[in-house]
Amino acid sequence: MNHAKRVIPMSDTSVSIKPEDIQPTVLPDAFIQSDIVRKLNALSLPRYNQLPNVTLYRDQVIEYVALWMEPLLNSLSLRHR
Repeated sequence: MNHAKRVIPMSDTSVSIKPEDIQPTVLPDAFIQSDIVRKLNALSLPRYNQLPNVTLYRDQVIEYVALWMEPLLNSLSLRHR
């Protein structure tokens, strides 16, 4: 009896799927050791008791959060241009 794993197509007319078609493109170990993960681990955000104890307008809060999130946005290249 052959116990080899194989992928069954969704229909008789679908293209055959090979095992390499469903393999991940980035291995978890490679991602864990990536530059992005190192930068995320180094990211330091303020604790609640470190936040300013003054009344802030919404725009000021957004600017304050953006200031702290800037290293994250830069490392992930999510910054709007």
